[in-house]
Amino acid sequence: SKTATICLTYLSFDVFEAGCCTSDETLSSRLQEYPFLKYAVQFWDAHARGDPQKTIKELAVTFLENNSKVVCFYQIMRVPEY
Repeated sequence: SKTATICLTYLSFDVFEAGCCTSDETLSSRLQEYPFLKYAVQFWDAHARGDPQKTIKELAVTFLENNSKVVCFYQIMRVPEY
């Protein structure tokens, strides 16, 4: 789906190669600066369910092969809802 492509493209931004944030302040700043990040982390896979297009598969593999971006992804997944 187009939304899955958008989410994976967003998660693959170079800025997330910095990996996880080292303080609550930098994490909060990242979430404010990139407001779509939490949504993309939580729902990219839901939008890619079924028989994803080749493009989505390629984006997912490229993203998942980048350890720094995956570390950022997992940190955002663990951010509690307020």
